[in-house]
Amino acid sequence: MGIGIHPVIKDALRSADEKIVELEVLAGSALDGKVLHIIRLPSSIGVWYWPIKRENGWMAPITKETQILAGTSSWPRAPFTA
Repeated sequence: MGIGIHPVIKDALRSADEKIVELEVLAGSALDGKVLHIIRLPSSIGVWYWPIKRENGWMAPITKETQILAGTSSWPRAPFTA
């Protein structure tokens, strides 16, 4: 049995201008093997990486030297446009 997200928090997240989604990097994708400061996501498209989960556990905080690898799960934050 897991702990759920409080309804007030859910409502706040739904109405936010930015969204956080789970993203898994697939082998051969454009991000596979790249270092964060090389791909420049914040300055190019406004995406900020938060924690990263790999087989051996969580990485947080991450640095500009963090390498994105296939199989990595992350929760990037980005502007939401409908």
